[in-house]
Amino acid sequence: MSDQSRVFIGLLRPAKLMGLSIKSALVWLFGSTLLFLWVQSWVVAVGAGLTWPALWKAED
Repeated sequence: MSDQSRVFIGLLRPAKLMGLSIKSALVWLFGSTLLFLWVQSWVVAVGAGLTWPALWKAED
């Protein structure tokens, strides 16, 4: 029983959403959405889109 099935190995990995952990992704999406609705400027949406790769690299 030295080799494990792929299903079991996949269950050991943490859950991710768009490359971020679920908690970080929800905070990022919720925060950027609220800021976008408050300011009502597409600059916020573009800024949120540009911060996603930085957050992705910071988590790895």
